[in-house]
Amino acid sequence: MWSFSEIEERHFEVLLWSGKMDDLLDEVMREFYSLPAKSQFNLVWYIKEKRVHPSVNLMAEVWEVPEEDVEAWLNGPYRLFLVPVVDEKGEAHLVKGLSVKGAGQSIITNQKHLLKYMKELKEFLKEGFGLFFEEDIKGESFLLPAAVSLYIENPPEDAVFTGRVDREGKIYTVDNISKKRKAAQKEGKRLIDSSGIKSLQELKEWCDAKEHHVPFMVTTKGSEDWLSKWRDFLSYMKDSENIVRKLEIINGITAEDLVLYTEQLPKGDWTKYMMDFYRKLTDVEKRLKGKVIFHLAIDGPASFAFGLGILFGSQKPFTVYHYQNGKYYPIEVENVRELKQRMELSEITLKWSLESRDDRLAVVIDLAHHTSIGTVKAYIDDGMSLLHVEHPHKGNLKVEEISQIARQCASLLQEIRTERDYKEFHFFFSSPVVFAFMLGVAFGHYSPGYIYQYFDGTYVKVLDISHLKAIREGKNLALSGETKTP
Repeated sequence: MWSFSEIEERHFEVLLWSGKMDDLLDEVMREFYSLPAKSQFNLVWYIKEKRVHPSVNLMAEVWEVPEEDVEAWLNGPYRLFLVPVVDEKGEAHLVKGLSVKGAGQSIITNQKHLLKYMKELKEFLKEGFGLFFEEDIKGESFLLPAAVSLYIENPPEDAVFTGRVDREGKIYTVDNISKKRKAAQKEGKRLIDSSGIKSLQELKEWCDAKEHHVPFMVTTKGSEDWLSKWRDFLSYMKDSENIVRKLEIINGITAEDLVLYTEQLPKGDWTKYMMDFYRKLTDVEKRLKGKVIFHLAIDGPASFAFGLGILFGSQKPFTVYHYQNGKYYPIEVENVRELKQRMELSEITLKWSLESRDDRLAVVIDLAHHTSIGTVKAYIDDGMSLLHVEHPHKGNLKVEEISQIARQCASLLQEIRTERDYKEFHFFFSSPVVFAFMLGVAFGHYSPGYIYQYFDGTYVKVLDISHLKAIREGKNLALSGETKTP
């Protein structure tokens, strides 16, 4: 008598997914355990994806589980995942698996010989489930990838897992790690095993966290010096060693991904460094699915930090670190809207003066010990309008006041923009680096203008705000030269 199990796996798959077996699903289901594993896998996948299925009582009879558990299985969410396996020839490859969360108290699978291992996983999860594989597999290393699929909501998408799991959620190492790693890399994946991750609970706590505190450093140190600067910065951030370790193991984010080093900034255009900064930030955010609170340390001139702040432009909380007397001091910005919120002129305690001429405005920020107003006046042409901003205690700003000073300065700029439509803003800084960064965050990229840096007795135009806007909007900029990064 003719049987569905006689159909070649490839042809079975084509017939099934074209819908030509929809009226025969009961007959196919009766032969479920006679079908090859690949056909079993495709049948289950088709049922879950297309939401068409054989009769519930027949499925319960074939799988030998209660009908209510089949109903739970049909209604439960499913997920595809990959399992690294080593075949009898000693060669490793990736096998597709499919998990279904929710099957009452039953375990439904096409790999009944693995039930004794699956029962330990059920004890940990405290509920039944479905597990199906496109090949017949052996051993216990499938347990970690299966557990991740069933237990963790947001596993890293570029990784596959291998390991044994016990009823308490502890993760144990398995054999053939190097072979499995090569198989994963061949498919563009990373392999995560028990190294550095000891339990499913620890893995879930990290992967399903609402937010991740991530260190990021920009430094003008060279390729041989950035690592010591990085380690020094991390020593001031809470739990940084654990964070950096998990970022690398679980998300594949290394120290090199979290550091931008420029070496000595050139006397010229800095846009390429801005592009690298934004690329690195967005890559980290993508890997962590946007659940990032950045902790930023910036070693460089204030003009550079202002450009970085414009690019950063976050609506989410962040912490920026002020470096003073060999120590890092965190400045938390929990409400970015408040930083950007406009203050009344009467609330602003900064000293400022405005010389209004044409529609180009030179903004001179003098908050450091040394004043730059004279040098700026000598540099700009006489027709340009000039805003000079100072603080009554410049050079001695308190760390806890810097964010409010940045907000005041941003409010002043907003007020002046309201009073007159300036065509261009030209920024000159003598200020703390973190102040300039926060001012950049608040000022944004919507007003055209330029940023200048002092070199050898004069100023040089180093950044065009329209270029920063283009970077944020994802537009390509044709620039010569390459940025050195770790």
